[in-house]
Order: sequence, then C-alpha cells, then structure tokens
Amino acid sequence: MKKKVVLIFLGVIFSLVLIEAGLRLGGFIYNSRQEIRNREELKKKQVCRILCLGESTTQKQYPKYLEEELNNRDIGIKFSVIDKGRAGTNTNFIAAKLEEDLDRYKPDMIITMMGINDGRDDIVFEYENGGRKSLIRSIKIYKLARLLKLHINSKLAEVNKINDSIEKTDYNNEIMCVKKGHYYMDRGEYEKAEEMFRRALELNPKSVWNYTILGSLYRDLNRNEEAEKMYQGAININPKYDQGYLGLGDCFFKKGKYKDAEAMYKEALELNPKSVWNYKALGDFYEDLNRNEEAEKIYQRAIQINPDSDRVYFWLGDYFLERGRYEEAEKMYKKSIQINPKNEITYKKLSDSYRKQKKYSESMKIFDQGVKVEKVIQGRDDVVDDEKKLVLKKLGKEKPFKSKYFGAAAIYNYKKLRKIVKKRGIKYVCVQYPTRKLDDLKSIFKEDEDIVFVDNEKTFKEAVKEEGYNEYFIDRMAENFGHCTLKGNKLLARNIADAIIKEVFNRQ
Repeated sequence: MKKKVVLIFLGVIFSLVLIEAGLRLGGFIYNSRQEIRNREELKKKQVCRILCLGESTTQKQYPKYLEEELNNRDIGIKFSVIDKGRAGTNTNFIAAKLEEDLDRYKPDMIITMMGINDGRDDIVFEYENGGRKSLIRSIKIYKLARLLKLHINSKLAEVNKINDSIEKTDYNNEIMCVKKGHYYMDRGEYEKAEEMFRRALELNPKSVWNYTILGSLYRDLNRNEEAEKMYQGAININPKYDQGYLGLGDCFFKKGKYKDAEAMYKEALELNPKSVWNYKALGDFYEDLNRNEEAEKIYQRAIQINPDSDRVYFWLGDYFLERGRYEEAEKMYKKSIQINPKNEITYKKLSDSYRKQKKYSESMKIFDQGVKVEKVIQGRDDVVDDEKKLVLKKLGKEKPFKSKYFGAAAIYNYKKLRKIVKKRGIKYVCVQYPTRKLDDLKSIFKEDEDIVFVDNEKTFKEAVKEEGYNEYFIDRMAENFGHCTLKGNKLLARNIADAIIKEVFNRQ
C-alpha cells in the first residue's frame, strides 16, 4: 500500500513538473513554430523571397496576408514571405541580427516596419561580432549550450505532444477548461478559447472570474456588447466585485462614453481602494483625456494608500517624464528601485530622466545596472553590456533630428540597415506605420531613389473615419495607431503589395 502511495505521489510530482516545463517552454514554442514555417518557406524554389523585419506589429501579423496578396495578383512570379518579426524588440536588435538573417534566408527583398519600441532619446549601441564571440565559442559551456539547443530542437516533436495532450482536456473540469482556453488564446485560436471559457462558465455559472475571463476575451476582440454582458454578469453575482466595474469602464471608454467609463473606474476604486491597478486605470483614463491634474492627484493618492508599492512610484515617474518634469521623475524612479531593485525597466526609465537632464555619466551608470538586472532576472543573451560602444556621444551636443517620430537610435539603425542591404544588392521596401506621415520616414534617407516606400497614412485614416478605429486596431499602443486587427493587417498587406507590384515589377 505504501509503495502505491509513493508511486502515485511521484506520478503527481512528475506530471506537475511536466506541465510546468510545458508552460515555461510556451514562449520558446511560439517562436519555434514561426521558425518551422520560415524553414518551410526556404524550401520553396523559383520564388521571390521576401524577408519581413519588425516588432510585434510584424510578428504573426501582416506577413502571411502579404504572401497571399502578392500571389493572388498572378503576375507570373511566385512569392515566399518570411516572418522575422520579434515582439518587444527594437532597431538595435534588428540591425544587429540583420547580416545573420540575410545569410540564413538569402532574400531577394526585405521589408521593415520598425522603430516604435525605440525611445525618442535612446542611445545606440553596436553589437560586436569579433573578440568575445570567438572567445565564447571556445568555452566548453558554450559548446554544451549549443548541444542543448540542438537537443531541444530535436525534441520539438515531443513538446508538441505535450500540447496535443491538452487537446484531451476533461470538458467537465472547470479549471482545466480555463487552462485550455488560455492555451488557445496564446495560439491565437480565439474561437476555441471562447468555447473553453464558455464551457467553464457553464460548469460554474456563479464564478465572477469566469465571467471576467470571457469578458476580457470579448473586449480584446472588440466585441464590446458581449464583453459588457459578461462584466455585468459578474457584477450581478457580486455587486462589490471591482474587476467587473473596471471591465465595464474599458468597454464604455472604447465606445466613447467617457462619463460612464469614469463612473465605473471610480466605483472600482471605491470598492477596492487598496488595489494599485484601480488607481492606474483611473489615472490612465484621465491622461487619455488630457485631464492631467486629475491624473496626477490619482497617482499621488495611490502613493498615500500604497506607500510600499514600487509600481505607483513608477507610474508617477512616467507621468512626470512625459511632461518634462525630469527631476521629479528621477525621484519617483529612485523610490521605485529602492522598493524593488529587480525591475530592469525602472533603471532604464531612470537613465532616461538623467539623460534628459544631460547627466550623461549618471545615465550610463544606471543603464549598466539595469542591463545587469535584466540579464540575471530574464536570463537573456541579447542584452548589450560589456561590448557596448556609444556611437552618438552626448545627445545634448548633437544636431537635432528632423524626424518627428524616430529618435537617434532608430535613425542610426535605419541607415545602417540600408547600407548593408544596398551593398548586397537586395531590394529594400521601407514601410511607414499606419496613420503616420511618410515624409517623416523618407527624411531619414534623404534622396535615396532605390528604396520603395509604403505610405499607410491616407488609406488607414480614411478607413478609420469610415468604419471606426476598432475595426482596424485592437489597442492604442502608439500615439495614433495600435496593433492591427485582421482587417487592419489585410489593409496593410494590400498597401505593401501595391507598392511592390508597381515600383519593383512595374505592374499595376
């Protein structure tokens, strides 16, 4: 009997470890699937191969629709589009990896839409390819890491089996249905996610959390009426459930019902005045409506209520930084780091506040500290540290950049990328973000006639005016645009295809 208990216990432990491993490999698998598709594209012969570079507005966004759009034009040329977008990256990383990507994929054409993740005053760093790289390759640990990487790649099929096991989830288990719903959401399979979340709600119709999860899914898919019903359902079950009011506030805000949205955010805060996120929601609301004094009061109030929360100091620091109140921002970021010295983003923001004040030595010092924290916490190998080389020296002594949207780092990396691509004889298609002016991007390259520029200002502004913002964007992550919906990505792909067909192949 004891042996059976021990075996069962070990089996449970093993299962938990396996599930944890699967969860931790989620991000790796996500990118690996993209790489598998890219490898399949490489196998295609007699095609015009296009390499798309960018951030989250590129990764698993417009590239697949671009391939469909180009091939549907039927101009006698087959197109293969490779998606090398990487969410969360910036132009430093894209430019650093460029030659490696060109050697690997051997494209006939590259497309970039990048720069949104670069700060207006980012410093540019070079990634050196000599010295340390060759030294590292001689270290046995490095060789072991490479072997482990190869081993992991060889085990991808086994990892997929773990994912497949999720397909066999018990439909009568509420918790497993919720987990399966999140699994589908991560894969972008929203209909299946909805099915699972609805099943969980059927199994436990008294759970405010199940209503909230489903409401958040609908909200993110811009199905606001359905989202409202879910949040209202949660409130009906528990009238003191602050998250339900926050969700309703988001829905009302999207519909332009600002008074109703404000009332919901305030209600959530009144119900749970200890939640820093309730202050954040109301503060963001006021900032979005340029009611800045009210926003500042909310952040200050959040600090009074939650003096031990690093987040509230960080948020107020951001508020001050955006309004040019650099010394006040500096104080907030320092306090945030004092409470939580493991948030690498706060170091970067503090570095920005120093740089704005032209305290360059302090800026570099704190930036280094942030890099070290980032490497330790995230285990990343793409963070610049000892080999960084300051290309643009003290920004305060540089001539001002003419670009409205792009800072020093983005401008430098655009030019660097162009130089490499031109030397290799690869056609360069430079895409401006939706709704932004193309002239701002063109000014970086002066009069380079060999670049194909793609304008996304007029078509997107007209589309948004006619059908509404939410038809084309799922959020407002930038000043005047966000990540595209399906319709937005298809419009983006169509604009890019039009430019390529007309300017590269001289067809209509």
